[in-house]
Amino acid sequence: MIQYAQHIKLEAAINQMKYTNMTLEQIAFTCGFGNYPYFHRLFTREYQLSPSKYRKSH
Repeated sequence: MIQYAQHIKLEAAINQMKYTNMTLEQIAFTCGFGNYPYFHRLFTREYQLSPSKYRKSH
């Protein structure tokens, strides 16, 4: 259940990365992650790419 919730939050973060100019830190907090390092760690584990590299490539 926790993994599903994390996946949904990561998908929301991807949408915000694509369609807003918010900083990655703002996106992490907006999507419900407690802090940016935790978001970065989960994102990198899920997509094998850091959030900043993902944003630049998409």
